[in-house]
Amino acid sequence: MPTACADRITSAGGALQTMQQIGATLGLAVLVTVFGTAVRNAAPGGGTHAALVSGMTAAFAVSTVVAAVTLAVAAIFRRPG
Repeated sequence: MPTACADRITSAGGALQTMQQIGATLGLAVLVTVFGTAVRNAAPGGGTHAALVSGMTAAFAVSTVVAAVTLAVAAIFRRPG
C-alpha cells in the first residue's frame, strides 16, 4: 500500500481487502475439506473422538505446511531495506 499513488489509494485498499477475504475463504474451504476427508477415512472401530482428533491433526498439518510455504515465499521476495 505505501507504493500506491495517492489518487489510487482507495482502489488499492479495496483490492487488498478483497484478496484477504478470498484467501481466508479458500483457506477455510481447504482446511474443512481436509478435516472432513480425514474424519471419513478414520479407522471405523476408533470411535468419534479418534475420528475428530484425526481430522484436526490432518487440518493442522496442512495449515502448518501452508504457513511454512508462505513464510518461505515471503522471505524470498522480501524487499531489502
